[in-house]
Amino acid sequence: FRSTQGLELKTVWSPNIDTDPTLHLDVRKTWPGTKHVDIIGIDTYYHKTPDTHGLPLKKWIRHNSRRTQNGAPAGINTWLKWAKHRDKKLAIPEWGANQKAHGHKTWETWMKNWIRKHTRHTAYDIWFNVETKHNGNYVTARNNNP
Repeated sequence: FRSTQGLELKTVWSPNIDTDPTLHLDVRKTWPGTKHVDIIGIDTYYHKTPDTHGLPLKKWIRHNSRRTQNGAPAGINTWLKWAKHRDKKLAIPEWGANQKAHGHKTWETWMKNWIRKHTRHTAYDIWFNVETKHNGNYVTARNNNP
């Protein structure tokens, strides 16, 4: 794509915010390299009730500087640091919350504030708000989006 004249494409490398530890995958080993990636993206969701990622909401928010067991970025702050180290902006191509999850409004507010605080280093964000047969709880009522 990069060699096609007239196209101004950006390549986003976008793993999930953390990798399932049962996969024993170090997401850093999937990194294609700085010359192939323009933006580093992560998807993040708040979906467990009453906690997410096995942690109570307040503890999960505090642990956004965490790493996986093998040292790879896991929290949004460690991903931002990882992107900055590679002179890349961070994108959040998908973020959303289960509207039935306890504390989802607090998490949404925290995310909005985090994005505002890091605007200079954030390429873009996309709020995930779609209803399907399997994820209807991710739909936010009209005029109630973060």
